[in-house]
Amino acid sequence: MFIVPKNSGLNKCKEIAKKFYNSKILEVRGEDVPLVVSKMIKNSKTIGITGEDLFKEFLLENRENDLEILEREKWEDSYTLFGKPTLCLLGPKDKNLDQLKGKIRVCINSKYKRISKNYLNNLESKGYNFEKIYVSGSSEEMFSVNITDLIIDIVYSGYSAKKFNLEVYDKIFGSDIVVIGEKQKDLVKNLKWEKMGGIIPTIVKDFQGNILTLAYSNKESLSKTIKENIPYYFSRKREKIVYKGSTSGNTQELIKIRTDCDNDSILFIVKQKRNACHLNKYSCFDEEKKFDLNELYKKISDRIESNCKNSYTNKLVKNPRLLKRKIVEESAEVITENPKNKKRLIEEFADLFYNIFVYMALNNILIEDIEKENERRDGK
Repeated sequence: MFIVPKNSGLNKCKEIAKKFYNSKILEVRGEDVPLVVSKMIKNSKTIGITGEDLFKEFLLENRENDLEILEREKWEDSYTLFGKPTLCLLGPKDKNLDQLKGKIRVCINSKYKRISKNYLNNLESKGYNFEKIYVSGSSEEMFSVNITDLIIDIVYSGYSAKKFNLEVYDKIFGSDIVVIGEKQKDLVKNLKWEKMGGIIPTIVKDFQGNILTLAYSNKESLSKTIKENIPYYFSRKREKIVYKGSTSGNTQELIKIRTDCDNDSILFIVKQKRNACHLNKYSCFDEEKKFDLNELYKKISDRIESNCKNSYTNKLVKNPRLLKRKIVEESAEVITENPKNKKRLIEEFADLFYNIFVYMALNNILIEDIEKENERRDGK
């Protein structure tokens, strides 16, 4: 999944995504791209693309996160005043900051609240005094009606600043385009290869937690796995690197890589196509794939992404009022159903869970988010 901005000012991001990546594309607000990617990487391979300024703002708000910049694309637009969109401090033309006395009113685009706060804190340490005003847009209009003395906002061509008789006092942050995704640890370097003569046990399980098989990795196979995001293993019998399913067609889609506390074994979390065992069983350990609530949520998410016109799920997504009404109706049916009719009561609960999961997926809320909230409450 590739998360891209739907903001018109970030159309370059969509162009890059469509040109370089063969993935499903989901459009959200540019400032929400890092948040959505951070939520979705928990259950699937997800990357995003957005302005570097918006990612910087996310990092300041979410210091403990699993995201990093995977690639950087130069903005390169001749219409930009500074070669790229640049967060600037602007003030009245033919003046400077030292000429503004007393408590200085600063109108700040709320998308850059934390970047601006850090910048202004530095100025306040030099003796300046600021009153901060946050707006979602139209910051120049705030200056034109004398609500603010200064503005912190993105400068692109500079035409808007010129129109309102503003000039740039300082450049705060220049923004390129960044592709973001999960942090890549230097797994190959940190693992203890010497313990088993250059190979490491690799446990493979599906996203439901079923153990599929035990395989082995060497430095080359793990490097290929990380680089291509496809599970490769070292076959001790054939003494070569193999791609799982290359002959049988029972391939795996890599979801995550984890290491144990001693750095001498690896865990691959995968999505298994058909069977993982050479005896034509789903698991070498006789584990069975179950249709649990996580599987239901994933199928709902996949259906939403497919945008299938004949899908009832997408009918609900496109009509939020209908979806909310169905949740109310199904809740009422659960409450009014005769508890002695257990079979029917289970069916009503299943209907309710389905509609709730659709509403959760529509709002990018994962089952894991609910579990974490319950864990927090249990801790209290």
